[in-house]
Amino acid sequence: MYFLGIFMEGPNTGAALIEDGKLIAMAEEERFARVKTASNYFPNSSIKYCLKEAKINLTDVKAIGVGWDHNKYPEKVNDHMRNIPHRDKDEFADTAETVIHLNFSKEWTLMKIKNSLKKIDRNANPEIRFYGHHLSHAASVHYLSGFEKSSILCMDGSGEEIATTMWQGENDNIELIKSWSLPDSIGWFYAAITEFLGFKAYSGEGKVMGLAAYGNPDKNIADKLKKILYKTEEGYSLDPTYIYYGERTWNKNFTDKLVELLGTPRSPESQITEYHQNVAYEAQKLLEEIGISLTKNLINRTGCENLCLTGGVVMNCKMNGVLSQLNEVKNIFINPASHDSGTAIGAAFLAAKEFGEKINQDKLTHAYYGPRFTDEEIKEALDACKLNYSKLDNPSKKAAELLNEGNIVGWFQGRLEFGARALGNRSILANPTIKDMKNIINAQVKFREPFRPFAPSMIIEALDQYILNGEESPFMILAYEVQEGISDKLPSVVHVDNTVRPQTVRKETNPRYWELINEFGKLTGHSIILNTSFNIRGEPIVCTPNEAVRCFYATGMDALVIGSFLLTKQQK
Repeated sequence: MYFLGIFMEGPNTGAALIEDGKLIAMAEEERFARVKTASNYFPNSSIKYCLKEAKINLTDVKAIGVGWDHNKYPEKVNDHMRNIPHRDKDEFADTAETVIHLNFSKEWTLMKIKNSLKKIDRNANPEIRFYGHHLSHAASVHYLSGFEKSSILCMDGSGEEIATTMWQGENDNIELIKSWSLPDSIGWFYAAITEFLGFKAYSGEGKVMGLAAYGNPDKNIADKLKKILYKTEEGYSLDPTYIYYGERTWNKNFTDKLVELLGTPRSPESQITEYHQNVAYEAQKLLEEIGISLTKNLINRTGCENLCLTGGVVMNCKMNGVLSQLNEVKNIFINPASHDSGTAIGAAFLAAKEFGEKINQDKLTHAYYGPRFTDEEIKEALDACKLNYSKLDNPSKKAAELLNEGNIVGWFQGRLEFGARALGNRSILANPTIKDMKNIINAQVKFREPFRPFAPSMIIEALDQYILNGEESPFMILAYEVQEGISDKLPSVVHVDNTVRPQTVRKETNPRYWELINEFGKLTGHSIILNTSFNIRGEPIVCTPNEAVRCFYATGMDALVIGSFLLTKQQK
């Protein structure tokens, strides 16, 4: 039987398909729409792709799970929000939220879904089920973890009226242990700091994480931030008068009270000062402290040392790395799409379970579940663009040689990854031993802020050579300290705090990418390369050959290895 899962409200919309209890396809709508996060886009293209991959029609789908519980709207969520203390300080809260919540109602949502599905197949009429957002997050990580039992921590901005949850997973059962409701949102806090520092909330949080490494401890700032978000005996709490509930002259996710506390917000693209760096440092430190407290509390409650992390906050790989090193944590698993698109996977699993399907709980070892293109399709696209290219007998070896020579190489192979990170199928690659390579790619290829770091891909066999107390990390979502002396040898992938966010690559999982890194190791002595997503700032990762070609020629990349073909630019 086939079950679809979708996420359609908010950023990072997408769809996933389950066949006989196993994930077989997953894609995010932004990759097709070419709009970053594709916020509030119905995932039509993602659904069409999933059906095409399985070679089925929508009529073959038994049910569709939605990663948001629209049964709670508008009454239950409205009642909760109206009872939040200090809410009366936001004069627009009632009007704005009433409109939103009506739009989220069960009846209105069902109509939107059915009308959208009719455009795909007018004869299809699958069952539609709504599942709690945090339950969908929990399912997306527990069912893919390979753990029989797991302790699940979900940290999000919000899901319905919920912000943070603890769960216990055992076999195919997932049980709620504890929840924190709005306004106690860790995601709200980090989003507010993100905007205060001049970045875009709900997409620029990674910039704050990267900037934090340049900061230093500042007790004055730390004490101020702990007035906003602070630990309690039960876990944590948040004062919403600094976030939403108060006057907002700046029209942001923070109030004038936060400005009085921290000073004038940074304007986007303006100079970043030492003060901004220190705010980022203390915000990141506070996030990690709360994460540590919650993780220890959770494992103490469950007695299970297998930790599953999920939710938008968990895209913070620096925090994840800290949590993975806790004595209480024996094993850790994180879905590469811990943000909201991952709930499409969870909702598909939950629908399958509801209809009596046995869930296949094998561990997720890769994220290559998106569209693929044959050499014939790639050649057709290149010919249509009237491009000069050559055919390669060994793309991996040629790419390794180009990297060794100092070239920046676009790498387009196999099935598209899901999640926020490029994992060796839609990547831009470079030589990490070249000192200025980080600055060159930031300025000439990615067109982004100079402080932004890059991550490495390494073959699994080289893990201990580079990483201190590291574990297998196929999804580039855990940060680790590097071994002594590595920062000098690999200056373009080691961050200023002596950490990296590695991707470990197994030959059996991605043989062509493994071979590339291995060949590079033969040439340089280092089986590790710089890997960043195949896109520029503000755009989604490329999906098709045409998008790869456009990005290649619009940036400072030197070569493009696309399938078995090589494109190079004329040298000066």
